[in-house]
Amino acid sequence: MESNVHILKSKTTAIILSLLLGGFGTHHFYVGNARKGILYLMFCWTLIPAVIAFVDFIGLVTQSEDDFNLKHNPGEFYEKYRKPLQVSQQMTLNVNALYSSFEEYKRDEELLQLR
Repeated sequence: MESNVHILKSKTTAIILSLLLGGFGTHHFYVGNARKGILYLMFCWTLIPAVIAFVDFIGLVTQSEDDFNLKHNPGEFYEKYRKPLQVSQQMTLNVNALYSSFEEYKRDEELLQLR
């Protein structure tokens, strides 16, 4: 039995994990980046992941809540931020005409280069 329940990720939790346990990659495991988390674990003895985790911490602190949600909670916030643009029929025709004009321009340019 498959469950479609998606647990929302908290930006605050990710920030705390990156600051306190970031050298072990816990913040990456939390947001679903298991590969990065494993890399952090493999190299934690070098302290390089700790430095990178501090950079991740700064990135998370400066990232807006909306950007975090779009990246780490995509299914929940897709409708809010990715609504399709409602375009009128006339605008669609104008875009198509512009595209065909551009194609004609490119074709003419190629012909001039062949001379």
